[in-house]
Amino acid sequence: MDATDELTVFVVDDDEGVRTTLALLLQTAELTVRCHASAEAFLRDCGPDPAGCLILDMRMTGMSGSQLQEELGRRGIDIPILFLTGWADMPAAIDAIKRGAVNFLAKPVPGAVLLEQVQEALRLQTQRRETRQAQRQFRDRLQRLTPRQRQILALSVSGMSNKTAAAELGVSVRTIEGYREMIYLKTGFRSVLELMNEAARVGIQPGAIISSE
Repeated sequence: MDATDELTVFVVDDDEGVRTTLALLLQTAELTVRCHASAEAFLRDCGPDPAGCLILDMRMTGMSGSQLQEELGRRGIDIPILFLTGWADMPAAIDAIKRGAVNFLAKPVPGAVLLEQVQEALRLQTQRRETRQAQRQFRDRLQRLTPRQRQILALSVSGMSNKTAAAELGVSVRTIEGYREMIYLKTGFRSVLELMNEAARVGIQPGAIISSE
């Protein structure tokens, strides 16, 4: 089963006909669909971490599509957005893309084009969620360390040798080596290089490794 099968396509449009047409199209592709007649209704229903993508009308009664995009950003809700509009509005399109929208499409959209864009948005959401999960797991491994062990790790990540770290902290080289062995035991990494490679793989910068919460 493809990971995108577990995701939902949310449709937010104040035109019932558009909602019905889009729902039927998406269902033919065996996608899970949930429709909302307004941005406000979507916000009440979506929860803090909606899994899927959002097909969003730009101009609606009440909160507009761009206003909903802003509100989602303010709430820290990361969901790929495909904007649909019946109005040619290049400045709005540019602004939406700058804010992170996946695409800005003019109505009517050919079904094949929309389905391709939706599948791409769902793949993007899957990648984002997998990355966030990997980052949480990485940070959880670091949380096993004591403050002193995190201090030693910070020096190691900065490239400091055991000898220099020992001089910096006023302890023996053997003590630093002992701390590093305990760091590896607790986190499951076999070396600082392996730890930094994993941080890079999940998108955590070296300078943020120690401060990651």
